[in-house]
Amino acid sequence: MKFKLTREHIYPWPVKVNVPDPDKAGAIIEQRFNMTFRAMPLDEAKKLDAEIAALPEAERNARQHDMLRQVCVGWDDQVIGDDNKPVAFTPALLDEMLELHSWYRIGLYSAYQESLTGRAAELGN
Repeated sequence: MKFKLTREHIYPWPVKVNVPDPDKAGAIIEQRFNMTFRAMPLDEAKKLDAEIAALPEAERNARQHDMLRQVCVGWDDQVIGDDNKPVAFTPALLDEMLELHSWYRIGLYSAYQESLTGRAAELGN
């Protein structure tokens, strides 16, 4: 396959979230969905890092997940609500996800990092 140079690259990537099992002590439930990521150019990432670093500590803490907010642009219908129906992606719901539980953040950061390393995603059943 030929190398294709693109200015913007948007792509789906599998996210694995390990959630503590509410019914079994010490066990996890592996949940999966596909996040649509936007590859962030290096100059944009550096600018964001510098912008956040220049802020007072309280403001830096409030913006610690800004990179994810800018690279996560959608998810598939495997993200469901309490009614077991698909939940449409919105930036507000992403913010809620980032603030709720550490396992959501860990899953998103891990998936984005994995996608940047060029390794093929783990294929699950």
